[in-house]
Parts: sequence; structure tokens; C-alpha cells
Amino acid sequence: IDTSLLSATQLKEQVAALFLKEKKEKMLITCTSFGFKYGIPSDADLVFDVRCLPNPFYIPELKNKTGLDQQVRDYVFSCEEARQLYQKIEDFLNFTIPLYEKEGKRQLVVAFGCTGG
Repeated sequence: IDTSLLSATQLKEQVAALFLKEKKEKMLITCTSFGFKYGIPSDADLVFDVRCLPNPFYIPELKNKTGLDQQVRDYVFSCEEARQLYQKIEDFLNFTIPLYEKEGKRQLVVAFGCTGG
């Protein structure tokens, strides 16, 4: 491949055309949560600060649970602002993911920052 006149995106397309059997590879999207007190994950492409939402840590029966527990999700999403923020983030991702795919991005890490993690 003569790369002298190719942009990084064009080079990715050339390599993909040569070596990938399928022309359209699906993007791998990873969603993770983290605590700002531990720092932002270095591999995060998009970071959403959700410290404005209700914090289940301060509810005794939820304190030792995680977002994987239905009780925690129910508590957070009982707040109208949480449902609105979720919708706005979903709209943002639905708009930007195709743009990232168009640029040839194969992985996207979306991180949600909480107070504790």
C-alpha cells in the first residue's frame, strides 16, 4: 500500500478492504462507571458526569449495593431528572456513534462518573 497520500482514515479503509472479510465491522461499545475520586479512566472516549443524580450511597439499605441491583436502578430512575438525563445521553449517543463509525473508529468507551464509583 502506498501510504504517502493517504489520511489515517483512508489508510484504515485500505487495510480493512484488504484483510477484513466483512466490509462493515460493528463497533464495540463499552459502558462503564467510575468514581471521580479515583480519576477518569484513561481509555474513556466519552465521559458523563452523573453526580447531579440521586446518590444511593446515602440510603442505608442501598449503600452496599451497585448499579447492577434493580433496587439501585429503581431508586435513581425514580427521579424525573435521571430519566431526562438518560434520554438526552441516549440521543447524544445515537447521533455521535454513526459519526465515530464513519471515521473508522472500532471501539468506543463510554464512562459514567459518580462520586464513589
